[in-house]
Amino acid sequence: MNVNKEIELTNTRARELPDIDSMFDELDRRLEGWAKAIVADLTVSFNVPTAETDKLNLCLYLLDVIPVAAGRGVRLPPLQMTLRYLVVAQGPIQSEVHQLLGTVLIAALENAEFEIEKEPLPFDVWKAFGIAPRPSFVLRVPFKYERAEKVAQPVLQPLMVKQTVLETLQGRISINRIPIMNANVEIPALKLSARTDADGNFQFPALPSEPSEKDFRIRIKGREFSVSTGHAERRGSMFLFDLKLEE
Repeated sequence: MNVNKEIELTNTRARELPDIDSMFDELDRRLEGWAKAIVADLTVSFNVPTAETDKLNLCLYLLDVIPVAAGRGVRLPPLQMTLRYLVVAQGPIQSEVHQLLGTVLIAALENAEFEIEKEPLPFDVWKAFGIAPRPSFVLRVPFKYERAEKVAQPVLQPLMVKQTVLETLQGRISINRIPIMNANVEIPALKLSARTDADGNFQFPALPSEPSEKDFRIRIKGREFSVSTGHAERRGSMFLFDLKLEE
């Protein structure tokens, strides 16, 4: 593949992928609008909580993103995930901080779209922030991205249906001319299998006649052999597979 073609394919893949950054920016703006609708003229920050601040503000810090398994169906399922936001009220006057946090918490509990985690934030997280633990809660926000389904290209030529004849294939498995019982005989291309009887014989009652040469995988007591009808001895309608064990 030449360099220009490789760059073109890379750009095509990039256009097909959703812009996660812009999607999260949109969600941040929605959350900011929700918070400002609760408290007028509220300052909202999405940065890491700080130790000191000279102005009352609400911190919505994105902790992590949890993918959600999509259900199976006929349509292309949307990308689903849950975003965990740490909600912290900050300011120089603690009574105002507590009042702000309580107001936002009640609004979040009343919002059917959101979920509040019952467990408090682990101490190690606060330690990583470099600040002492403070009143807060973790808000779980669901996010869904509807993916556009690719439109199948129209078929410009008539469908050609080719008929083939079904035939019975019989064979015998032996090792050094000794018939092998209960060997597993598979045709991987057709996902079919059969077992040999006490005389080493097996049969596939209905196989397509084309291609005429069939490839087999034979398993005998933990050993595996790959053989083909093109290299087998044939006696009438019977294919004879005499396997050789390596010394």
